[in-house]
Amino acid sequence: MTAREATKILGVTRKTLDRYVKRDLIRVTKYQMPHRMGWNNYEESDVLALMGAGLRSKDKVIVAYVRITGRGLSDESKLQEQISRVKQFSAARGISIDRIYTDRSDSMTTDFQKRPGLTELMEAVLRGEISAIVMDTKCRLSRFGFEIYEHTFKYHGTTTVIVNKVLGDPVYQAEQSDDIAEVLAKAKIERLGK
Repeated sequence: MTAREATKILGVTRKTLDRYVKRDLIRVTKYQMPHRMGWNNYEESDVLALMGAGLRSKDKVIVAYVRITGRGLSDESKLQEQISRVKQFSAARGISIDRIYTDRSDSMTTDFQKRPGLTELMEAVLRGEISAIVMDTKCRLSRFGFEIYEHTFKYHGTTTVIVNKVLGDPVYQAEQSDDIAEVLAKAKIERLGK
């Protein structure tokens, strides 16, 4: 991978990346492709291993958060697929998941009793017990206002790692459509009520 890609993944400057290379933490070869001929090619497995090591903290754990909307057999299957994706992503990057928090609720639910996994997760973050949270997509946590959660996590020393930046899964896309329709319906009711 290029220096730009490596620094973005690791969240470090080019100077720090060079220090990792000097300390033999990342192997470097030269690209042999025409459009990158002579550029440094940072060994992807080394970069990803450093990413996983960087998330680990002595007194904190790394967790995953997964959520599905329904409770049927197909929903349970989607939950297991989600867990599998998070585990595979993490393992490939040297990230060891210590605990998985789960919920069976829509992303619009703000009642913490209906999302016990999120409640436990938030309490652990606020107690300073979690170094990183791995999620399949942002919408597993919240359809709207994800940045507020992310900022709160960061303030308490917790890094957020998202497996898929784009909602490619048709089930997630359908959930998104339902959530947006619900928001529009509630907004119309509130507006007419005034």
